[in-house]
Amino acid sequence: MYQSRPQLCQSVRESVNELYGEAFHVFERPIEHTIKVAECPAVGKSILDYAPKNPAAESYRSLAREVMDIG
Repeated sequence: MYQSRPQLCQSVRESVNELYGEAFHVFERPIEHTIKVAECPAVGKSILDYAPKNPAAESYRSLAREVMDIG
């Protein structure tokens, strides 16, 4: 899970890309952490069903596409 606003999170993401980007596949888009993600268990739905236009849902779809492209 990733929070795009804090500068520390952005710095860590850049460091991961620099340190591991050539040795390991670093996915393009991190999974956004939003309040809607935290609400999902309470309503018994995935983020894709609960809030399909939420940034986290978009992140999961992006991850799935990237995994399929690598596959």
